[in-house]
Amino acid sequence: MKTPSKTVFPQRLEVPSWLRAHGIFPTRQRVQVAEALLCRPQHLTADQLLQRVNAEHPSVSRATIYNTLGAFVRAGLVRVVSIDGGTVCYDSSVHHHAHVYHEDTGEVVDADIDLLKLAHGIPLPESVEIVDADFVVRVRSKTPD
Repeated sequence: MKTPSKTVFPQRLEVPSWLRAHGIFPTRQRVQVAEALLCRPQHLTADQLLQRVNAEHPSVSRATIYNTLGAFVRAGLVRVVSIDGGTVCYDSSVHHHAHVYHEDTGEVVDADIDLLKLAHGIPLPESVEIVDADFVVRVRSKTPD
């Protein structure tokens, strides 16, 4: 699946047809997860997504969240962003871009840099091609001198 140059986000009412268009059968719980994650640009961990979904739909389980996230990743609806060795968040913006992770707050924001263009400047052997690129800049508040 080709990654778009900019991400288009579905409106809530469009979610079932959006899922179908990406090869995902829109069960009630998948729609609930998609509505919480896919309708705006955001970066959520699985636990944050579970809390958000459970606020309106308490019957959605942790296993359902992880299974649905796996389906969304395979369908290209979200990207996995590895922040710091163990923390993974799911990015609803699937176009190629970098991220800024604020260590003090845990916030992840998009940095609008075309990583594939940047990566194509890296000298590589002729026998390989660039498949994807991930880039996370870690920042923290400055301490007064």
